[in-house]
Amino acid sequence: MHQINWTQLFGLTAFGLAGVSHCLAAVQTPTKQRQSRRWWLILSALYILICFELIENFRHDLLNYIGITMSLGEHYNERQPIQIIALFVIASSVIWLIFVLRNAQIIEYLGWALIAGVCTICLFMLEVVSLHQMDAVLYQPAGPVLLIGWLWLLCGLAATAIAFKASFKVRSHWS
Repeated sequence: MHQINWTQLFGLTAFGLAGVSHCLAAVQTPTKQRQSRRWWLILSALYILICFELIENFRHDLLNYIGITMSLGEHYNERQPIQIIALFVIASSVIWLIFVLRNAQIIEYLGWALIAGVCTICLFMLEVVSLHQMDAVLYQPAGPVLLIGWLWLLCGLAATAIAFKASFKVRSHWS
């Protein structure tokens, strides 16, 4: 196992807190709102999986694998059309997901939590797509932490705050 740097530590802290807080929100969701409880648990699992990803760096292994299997080799810099297609697929998927969730009326219970989850997934997808211009921005040092670490911290803490707010709202509503 490799040594964890400050950027990873920021992400692990933020997403670990988000995972635990979403699990607590699921526990405090009334039984008659099973669909909401399920989504809180799904989001909790997402944040915990992201923690494992930050430790193991699967996204970087995935990029290497894609580069090898597509035999990009010296054509690595010419992969921009593939990246643009990938960004289009990601954007389309996010729009579809928001549309499906809105129509499922789950958004009324979990609105901001789902938005924070989608933002987190998009941030990780941007890294996987790995546009050089985006990488140059995301991997800029901002103190002892890369900018991506600060963005992870922002996403994770926002998700944590949303889950705690929902937990307190449910608790006060049912007290």
